[in-house]
Amino acid sequence: MDTRVAMLAFRSSGQIEGMTARALERVLKTTDAHVTLAINGGESFAVPAHERLNTVYWPKRESLGIAYNLVANATNSRFICFVHNDCLVPEDDWLPKLTAVAEQHGFAFPEVVVDWQEAAERGIGGLGRLADTLPPSCCYVVSREAWNDLGGFSDEFEGCHFEDTDLFMRALRVGYRLAHVPSVTVEHRRGFTRSQTTDESNTAFVKNRAIYNTKWTKADGRVMFPGLWKESQHGGLMRTANSVHPEVQG
Repeated sequence: MDTRVAMLAFRSSGQIEGMTARALERVLKTTDAHVTLAINGGESFAVPAHERLNTVYWPKRESLGIAYNLVANATNSRFICFVHNDCLVPEDDWLPKLTAVAEQHGFAFPEVVVDWQEAAERGIGGLGRLADTLPPSCCYVVSREAWNDLGGFSDEFEGCHFEDTDLFMRALRVGYRLAHVPSVTVEHRRGFTRSQTTDESNTAFVKNRAIYNTKWTKADGRVMFPGLWKESQHGGLMRTANSVHPEVQG
């Protein structure tokens, strides 16, 4: 499969460099994909060279959505795999598994695990825990067809909040499925970029939440969120019940 891996990094602490290097090493070791690392503002730093790694640096920090749009639109690969730099992918054929599902449904998401005790020991705090029915934005594959249909991430969101949730909702609305792939497990180590602040004290989070709520609130006042399509006991995919926009039909 023709898949480009996209990863972003922003050096907000001295630990970002090592974390990013570990994430890159695992991706390059376990796949034959080409990888683009975008150092998105802040102080630049070096990563180990590799023939399949292309590193770009932008002095001015862009929002996550705009930065990922720049990376994804600079290639014509049939699939795009977004991997956060605080993730460790498994040491097996994880990417072909995700890509095959994305080819069928448009999007494919692994099972994501977080060692919360280990994260607390590293001083990672202030981050909420997602329901297991929500698609994890730290690692997933999207087909180029779906990406082009949706126009990538919206540029109305600042920083790194809700642009992914909005993309997933728009995908559901036009008929794509956010397919869960339980045979692939990714470790999300929770990074340092926003570890020292709560969501409620983060200006971009509060602003982006208001934008999202305006777009995705039903007439009865409920805010809708995207739900994963998971395997049912009878085979095939079943839409999770917590979240789907009323216009989306299975």
